[in-house]
Amino acid sequence: AGYTVTRRGRTPKPQRIDASFAGELRPYQHSAVTQMLKHKSGMLIAPPGTGKTVMACAIIAQRSVPTAVIVPSRELATQWRQALKQFLPDVQVGQYSGSKKKLSREIDIVTAQSISRSDSKTDFLSSYGHIIVDECHRVGAAGLTNVLAHLNVRFMLGMTATPYRSDGLDKLLPLICGPIRHTVELDRPGQRNYVVHNTDFTYDAPYLSGPTSTQLLRRMSTATNSSPMSSHKPRRTSTLSSFW
Repeated sequence: AGYTVTRRGRTPKPQRIDASFAGELRPYQHSAVTQMLKHKSGMLIAPPGTGKTVMACAIIAQRSVPTAVIVPSRELATQWRQALKQFLPDVQVGQYSGSKKKLSREIDIVTAQSISRSDSKTDFLSSYGHIIVDECHRVGAAGLTNVLAHLNVRFMLGMTATPYRSDGLDKLLPLICGPIRHTVELDRPGQRNYVVHNTDFTYDAPYLSGPTSTQLLRRMSTATNSSPMSSHKPRRTSTLSSFW
């Protein structure tokens, strides 16, 4: 792809910070964190809703070194700041984006755009012992790729729901962030729960050949604003179940 990735065999020993994780991991999150901590670099692949940010906070706490979190947008920067305050309340959080450039040197959130331009100042990134690249599949812009490829840090963590790109630049991801170390595979993130809502709604129909779902929903909607329906035919009370 025309890029040169430099990885030195020895990296400077980073300073330590006090970072305690104020949260509780689910079993699959604990497994992911354990696997990622076995390696100094690598990618964590996890579907949306599995708590990548929470897992990253746990990894930050375990490594306890100054960390820069690189995000693709200001919206994600805001989400990260909220998560860091919740799960790592004892650390100072700074931000480097747009006109807001106040670094804490403990944990700092950096937007990709702020370090991707040719005139961007990026020397400060060398002071961190841990770089986290959120949504790392978006790494493809020449400026950002060049910056990340030449960083000499002790720990590098890439996180994404999918490590693939339609333009083929996903081949750069292992060179920058390291190989895929762990993939979270769930049918549906989170715990499955069924909540049953009992209603007084009834409808007229033979037991084995009731109305279609569309007809039933229409009748239910009408029934909420009118008196109960009456009929001499057998009546069946419905029970609605919702999944979340």
